[in-house]
Amino acid sequence: NTVSSKKAELDRQGKALTEEQRKEIAAVNAGRKLAEDRLAALRDEIKKPAEDWEAAEEARVAHHKQALDRLNLDRADAGSTSEQVRHVLHDIENMSVGGEWEEFQPIAAAKREQALNHYRSLLAAAEQREADAAELARLRAEAEERARKDAEEAARREAERLAAEKAEADRIEAEQAE
Repeated sequence: NTVSSKKAELDRQGKALTEEQRKEIAAVNAGRKLAEDRLAALRDEIKKPAEDWEAAEEARVAHHKQALDRLNLDRADAGSTSEQVRHVLHDIENMSVGGEWEEFQPIAAAKREQALNHYRSLLAAAEQREADAAELARLRAEAEERARKDAEEAARREAERLAAEKAEADRIEAEQAE
């Protein structure tokens, strides 16, 4: 029985020691966690201005790139009407390529000049295509009118010929009847 009581006593003392150790470890871990949280907050506070600047810089660059998309050469094509091309050309002609473009200014100026040349060429082609189509429609209308008048004239001559034949036939019949 004494052995059992000694064993139980040793076990209790061991548990007490480990419990003390656990409390010390928990206190150390809580201190580490508090220090880690404070340092992380400090790190985030220090990094915030740089991150805000990076976000603003990304937005600024994205804005310029989006504005450059207005100068793309695919806003009208060879099948577009002159009105559509004129609309795009007007938009590009009214687009400023000054200092507000910052470091993108040379790119914007070059792309604007290229776009103006491209769309002016498209406009000339569209206007020529539309003028050709209008001329073709006018010529077709004239040909249809001429064909209609020719048909009316042919019908009138045929009616006159038939009337003359009938008159001749009536005259011959009248002579024979006499």
